[in-house]
Amino acid sequence: GSGFNYSGAWSSGSTELFLAGTASPATAWHLGTDQHFTCVLKHPQQRWELAADQTGWRADQVTSQEAIDAFTALLPVYQRPAWQVEPGPYTIAFGPWAIAQILEMAVWAGFWGRGYEEKQGWTAGKSLGDRLLSEQVTVVDDSGDPLTFRFGFDGAGLARGVFPLVQAGTFAGLAYELATAAEYGRRPNPD
Repeated sequence: GSGFNYSGAWSSGSTELFLAGTASPATAWHLGTDQHFTCVLKHPQQRWELAADQTGWRADQVTSQEAIDAFTALLPVYQRPAWQVEPGPYTIAFGPWAIAQILEMAVWAGFWGRGYEEKQGWTAGKSLGDRLLSEQVTVVDDSGDPLTFRFGFDGAGLARGVFPLVQAGTFAGLAYELATAAEYGRRPNPD
């Protein structure tokens, strides 16, 4: 449409990891492709903007039509007259990218072993098995999921598998990379 400004970025390339250590003659190597596409739609007079993001590991997984469809679905909400609401509790509906960003923050701030051990995360003071969220919430790190970049090993070359962090709302696991696991006497995971 007219009256909007557009901007964005598209990066596409390969990621290569080669891991070697002194404790073993074994090495690990991974070559993968990845891309990230962001398109931002802005209304300069009303001072709002919408972002449509896509990721993928093949060229055909990012399309301009998907961005157009995302904007088309959201524009009717943003083109209504603005109003100010009073402070108080409200029900808010988040789209998939907002949910993904909230989940990413929650995982980084609550389920990394170092943050937990140093009492810096939102799960500090909680124990495995404690109820953290609604029983409708399960969060699993699954390196084999086709919607991920499917790294079968972690940064230390350890094999990864399915690893639950939240199971039906309960605290199910913490992610310890090799150095943090060694420092705190924990088992590195996901394994």
